[in-house]
Amino acid sequence: MSLMLKKIAPAVSTKDVESFNNVIASKAQKRIHYSGSSSLENRVSYAVAEKNMGTQYISKINTLVGVSSGTIFKKYAERKDNIRKRRLLYENKREFKKQKKKEK
Repeated sequence: MSLMLKKIAPAVSTKDVESFNNVIASKAQKRIHYSGSSSLENRVSYAVAEKNMGTQYISKINTLVGVSSGTIFKKYAERKDNIRKRRLLYENKREFKKQKKKEK
C-alpha cells in the first residue's frame, strides 16, 4: 500500500490537506447535519475562500453584497491574516524544514 502511495505522490506532505480539512470542520461541524440542503456546499465554498483568500474573504463578500463588515471585524481579520502570513514565512525557512527533518 505505501509503495503505491509513494508512486502516486512521492515526498508529499499531508499538512496542507489536514489544514484544509480543519477549515472545513470549523465551518461544517460533524455534529450538525448540513448535507440535506445547499448549506453544506455553501460552507465548503466558504472554507475554500478562507484557505485561498484568508479571513478577509468575508469583508470582500460583504462589499459585493453592499453590507459593511465593521471596523472591529476588519481589524480582527487583518490581525488573523498577519499571524497566518508570519507563520507561513517561518515554516518556509530552510532552518525550520531542517529542524522538522531532524525530529522525524
